[in-house]
Amino acid sequence: MDCTIVNAANKKDVFPDIRLYMELKTRLRIAQFYLIFPADTFNCRNMKVDFFQDKICIQTMENESSGPCYEFSLGPAYVLPATCNGLSLSEHSELHWRMQLLTDGDGGLDLDPDPDTNLTSQGQSTADQMVDVLKSSSGPCCCSMCGEKLLQKMKFHRVLPLPSEGWADFADSWFCHTHTHEHGASNSCHGNGTESNKLGDSPSENDNASKCQTDDIHHGNKHHGNKEAIDLLKKAPFCPKEDDCFVGDTYCLIHPCQISRETVERKNQSNLLNCRRCHNQIGEMMGTHLDDHLAVKVFLHAVSLKPHGNKPERVKSTEVSLTQYMLNLSNRYTSFRFIIEHRQPADKPKPYLLFWILDQCAQVALSSIGGSRSQKVKVHPDLMVKVLYQYCGDKPTNSTVSTWLQDNTVQCVDLPKSSCFSLFSSLVSSTKILPQSLRMANDFYVGYLKR
Repeated sequence: MDCTIVNAANKKDVFPDIRLYMELKTRLRIAQFYLIFPADTFNCRNMKVDFFQDKICIQTMENESSGPCYEFSLGPAYVLPATCNGLSLSEHSELHWRMQLLTDGDGGLDLDPDPDTNLTSQGQSTADQMVDVLKSSSGPCCCSMCGEKLLQKMKFHRVLPLPSEGWADFADSWFCHTHTHEHGASNSCHGNGTESNKLGDSPSENDNASKCQTDDIHHGNKHHGNKEAIDLLKKAPFCPKEDDCFVGDTYCLIHPCQISRETVERKNQSNLLNCRRCHNQIGEMMGTHLDDHLAVKVFLHAVSLKPHGNKPERVKSTEVSLTQYMLNLSNRYTSFRFIIEHRQPADKPKPYLLFWILDQCAQVALSSIGGSRSQKVKVHPDLMVKVLYQYCGDKPTNSTVSTWLQDNTVQCVDLPKSSCFSLFSSLVSSTKILPQSLRMANDFYVGYLKR
């Protein structure tokens, strides 16, 4: 099919970059295309755009003669040119159109992605998976960016999953009367309790972080009322012993003595901990000093394990780790809308980002081409997560935030402030490279995250 766009000629010898954005909607068998031209030169060029089954060709014209020819090879995404529709030219110098995809039954390739790719298997949470990894690993824990050793040792006596992040919100429902637990004082976190199989989501399970916390508080406050004891329970931190490692979905808690003082430094007298070599933020202290004997929170995306050989095995990037965490939460709660919150010390959680998952298996590609010579580039779609998001850090009275907070289908998620910033930065970076006509939808920004 021929699509010709004619404008006045230009005397420039080098044709500026042209970008092609492609989004495949495999279940609908639709391929959406956006050909993005430089705004300052597009209206001064003659060109001809040809659509083929496996490529898109752009023939430039210079002084009524043929100029460089650029070709975008569509790779596995074969289309039917005769089905081209919705052809339009936007005010942002973008040419839009869509075509029908050829599927495997039509002689094309099977492009339908596995919706469970990279998700935790058999309903296992991220914390449960990490517990298995830590139990089986005896190598050092290293910085994911430079490979510097961060912990004194990696073999823990107890590696147990933490309760869910919102456990304290349900603590009032766990107790119907005051407990003294006089008989269980020897099993407190600071005693010589034996190893258990799981740190459960309720304090009723034996020998877990929640129960250790409950035993200590009630044993020391048995004359207090039930309300006071529960309030103390909700405020009390988890305090791992020297050989303990408590694992959450995005971080693990360890004893301060496990941190290597030679390779880890405190950032500007704050509670944040950085790698001395590359200044990668690897965690934060749960007290005012490493010698306070509370706990150190180590971010899982900032570290890697070194099971074999001399070269550390790099873990997933921060973006991929956070993406998979949000997808797991979406599957767990059967929800697609989340309020990302960050908690400051001694403060209530503060809404940071509205996060709305539109498509867990979006296939998108963005390629650019240009110059004085004819060129050919292959367009390969990547599996991404399509998200609508809205920053609300500076808008505490945002009406959308208030509406979401009152909606029972919206889940609140607590993340470390550095993780909130990393997630927001990844979304903003993806939005900036999108065609301008696709960057906003109903007061939300459109972004993509790597899976």
